[in-house]
Amino acid sequence: MSLNSLRSDDLVLRSSSENTTLQPLEIPEQRGRHECPTEVEQVFLQSFDAVKDEVLDESWIRIATWWLLKSQTVFLRSAKALSVPSKSEDFQLYGHWEDTTSQDQACADLLKSSWIVEELIRKRKVAGDLTKRQPRKLVIDLLKALNTDLHRRQHDRSCKAIPETAILLKQDLSLLESFEQTVEAKDGVPQAMDDLTTAHRWITIDKDHGGFEHERFLFRCWVNAQIGQRDERSKSSNAPYVIILWTKVGESEIFVSLINQKDTLNLSRKLTADDLDDWESMSQDSTAMQLEFPSQPAEVNFLASQHFQLFCEGPKQFFDAVKGRDPQVGELTIFKTVLKSYRNTDPSDRDTEHKSFESCELRVYERMDETCWKTIRRLAVSSAADSRKLGSVSHWLPISNVRLQVEDTTVTVRWSDCGHLEKKNQGNYNPYYSYVYRHDEPNQKIILVFSSSEDAQKFEDCLLYMTETPPQVRLAGRIENPSAFQETRLYSLFDSDDPDRGYHGIVHAKKSPKTYHSSQIFYVYRDLDFSFPNQDPTVIDFHNVRVPHYLSNLHKMLAKPKEREVVPVFREVTWMKRTVQMAFSCDEDAVKFLYGLTGWRLKFHRQCAKLILTNTSHFRKPKTTYKCAEIQLWEKTAAEGGQLTQLIARLVEADKPWLTAGCKSLG
Repeated sequence: MSLNSLRSDDLVLRSSSENTTLQPLEIPEQRGRHECPTEVEQVFLQSFDAVKDEVLDESWIRIATWWLLKSQTVFLRSAKALSVPSKSEDFQLYGHWEDTTSQDQACADLLKSSWIVEELIRKRKVAGDLTKRQPRKLVIDLLKALNTDLHRRQHDRSCKAIPETAILLKQDLSLLESFEQTVEAKDGVPQAMDDLTTAHRWITIDKDHGGFEHERFLFRCWVNAQIGQRDERSKSSNAPYVIILWTKVGESEIFVSLINQKDTLNLSRKLTADDLDDWESMSQDSTAMQLEFPSQPAEVNFLASQHFQLFCEGPKQFFDAVKGRDPQVGELTIFKTVLKSYRNTDPSDRDTEHKSFESCELRVYERMDETCWKTIRRLAVSSAADSRKLGSVSHWLPISNVRLQVEDTTVTVRWSDCGHLEKKNQGNYNPYYSYVYRHDEPNQKIILVFSSSEDAQKFEDCLLYMTETPPQVRLAGRIENPSAFQETRLYSLFDSDDPDRGYHGIVHAKKSPKTYHSSQIFYVYRDLDFSFPNQDPTVIDFHNVRVPHYLSNLHKMLAKPKEREVVPVFREVTWMKRTVQMAFSCDEDAVKFLYGLTGWRLKFHRQCAKLILTNTSHFRKPKTTYKCAEIQLWEKTAAEGGQLTQLIARLVEADKPWLTAGCKSLG
């Protein structure tokens, strides 16, 4: 049984959600048609009887289209007339193989297409559902193309005439491609189907109609190919395969697919710039290319060097234009989607060519290196692969203090880069100048329009919070404060160069509906210092927490730089210490948060006016008196069972403010 029979649910023609029409498809009997000799028709009928049980009825429309396209490329393009388009010209065109396929064979292929339409489709010998709009469209396009070919033959003497019967009978008259290298299935899994959806979706008269609704055709060419390992390969002739370059709407990716007529081969993967590294160093007469597909390697042999040039030139031009979207060393993709539009509203940006894109791709990269608190991000926007305006742009982003305003699918992003010019005096009347980062003075602004509000929300969450993809980052807890439109997330972190020294990252996000949304990030270690101001357990002051700070590459310049002569960029991450106050909606949330930080549960907290410490040893020392101390009792479950209790005093006026003492369980 053919693989087509097993995969009937995957054909484009069979989509259950496809629109149907009650209007009958009428193919007039009294119309012009290609004259096919009786002897040739008999061979066609015998070929049909031999394969009809292997081919789905609806597939015959695509097969007829295949033969018509294949014949047209020979008729319409001669080897002498072929010229390679300039780089500015679109690289969407058909291939041709006049050097290896005769025009007599092309006439035979044309008659195959005409016979399938007349004898199988019009007379309903194949029971395809022509009430669906897509098959009807394919048949209508096929009829128009056949009529156009017939009209040209009747009025253009330069067209190749249909050969005599004797010559036609010497051609390959099989209704299916006579050559097909068999690729055996392994453990019931097809080994030649990287893309399980039908390859027939690319076989259309109008190339712009090929593929699904979200796919776009770029290039199509008939080729020879050898598939599989070297000891399994068979050389093809007469171009039984089609190689296709295609993309998805708005995406900055190019895909390459190698398909056959029977829809049993669909090798497919992303095409990368690395695939074209050796192309420019090859001879201009080169026609062969090695492609490693997920399931099978393949050697593709183009039928003319011009085809190989066209196949490589368009993607090479695209990859060169969008280099900025590729990940740099150490970067991890944390977000990727398609945008309706991108616009940079920064008037100081000198890149006027790439200040806006329509239907483009957005990627957010994160670079952590070996230290978590040195994490930075980069936002990259690149044009779609089928865009007339190719290019890319990227923006450096801090991990916090990015301001976002979300309005349905539109997101306005504002942040500070390292481009604020600062003047300081050295004390000897000689000032120096530095470009610095100021978290509270955004100087960058872009506007992104997403395809859906869900994508916009995912993007906001991506920029507001830490990424849990790296193994060094784990979400330890989250606390929401709906009345204040705030959310606090606690992350457990460790650095890959010191995995035994764990610490925490605190992300405090503010999402007021009346203003922009933003978040701040703080890093706290085991020596954290905190207090409860005003004896309010819902408000906690964290002292000397680390916050990331960023330095530019232009620092302490003796002369003031002229505007637009220098371009400051991010150089490295450092840190600053700061006291941060956090408010929670209730006591339980504060206790829960502290438990996530310490592993202990706060059971009691009060502030005393005086704390007197005495020495209980035989060598008595003077008593020590402290004013205004915070007394806390903490409890946790021991590893061997039971409860551990700690009495802790935080001395307000002391160099070493913390005193701890173990005590019996409160129970």
